[in-house]
Amino acid sequence: MLRDEGDDPALAARARELLGAIAATVAALEAEKESPAPARSATPAQRTVLHVEDNPVNVKLVERVLARRPAVRLLTATQAETGLRLARAELPDLVLLDVHLPDATGDEFLRRLRTDPATRDVPVVVVSADAPSRSGDALRRLGISEYLRKPIDVGRLLELVDELAPTMPDRGNGGGR
Repeated sequence: MLRDEGDDPALAARARELLGAIAATVAALEAEKESPAPARSATPAQRTVLHVEDNPVNVKLVERVLARRPAVRLLTATQAETGLRLARAELPDLVLLDVHLPDATGDEFLRRLRTDPATRDVPVVVVSADAPSRSGDALRRLGISEYLRKPIDVGRLLELVDELAPTMPDRGNGGGR
């Protein structure tokens, strides 16, 4: 926001607010003692979550949050093209998608994901600092499961991972639909 809008004080203030909230969440996660993991079967089924995000702070935050879910394997792509290749190769159980990527928009990413028979049914949660307005409506038409606004509500993110990528005992490595 700061780089694109330059002199807009309101936008700069919002960007600082978002960065502060993200930094506070990361600090809280680092300081928090890990709560004991719930009892699990001897061989929990692994789930795969693909996070398509180009901001390193947001990547680190999601890594820390999903570390609370030992049965989740997190893959990260910083560009849409890489994300699409990983989605095709790994068949994730869930995609977390930022809509502002260096090489494509969220709409473009979703269109391509949905036109590929191998990935068309993968649940997608859009994670964006933008308010879900007209672009959110367009994304919903492309079949997103949820629109999660930044700064990320950690509890809601974990709920969505549990809901949209549940542990399935009969699934081998978490991939494949």
